[in-house]
Amino acid sequence: MTYKMHFQIIKDEYYPNIISHLKLIVPEFKTIFDDDEIYPALASFSEFLISNVEKDGLFNKCIMFINEAIERGKHSTEDVIVLQVFQLIYKNDDVIEKIKPKLSKEAILLFNKFLLLTNKS
Repeated sequence: MTYKMHFQIIKDEYYPNIISHLKLIVPEFKTIFDDDEIYPALASFSEFLISNVEKDGLFNKCIMFINEAIERGKHSTEDVIVLQVFQLIYKNDDVIEKIKPKLSKEAILLFNKFLLLTNKS
């Protein structure tokens, strides 16, 4: 008797176009990376977000992008947001306090989950 495992593949249709979504929501963000260079582009977005934390309008657009990405994306999107955006934020207590109240319910759950893991190490 042969057993076959069936894995459900969860397609993340948001992920391949994440940089296009970012540019639509935050047109002020400019990057040297192409749209398919998602990880380095989002790392530079994290630096952009942190450097504009005091500019409420621009900061709110950045948060709007993060909330949309978490709400519409799946695992690949969550991974890249945590690794490339949240990781830099976790190093800055002032930004943590400013961002937390603005994140959506789904985004704050993800943010806090990995913040706790980061603080344990």
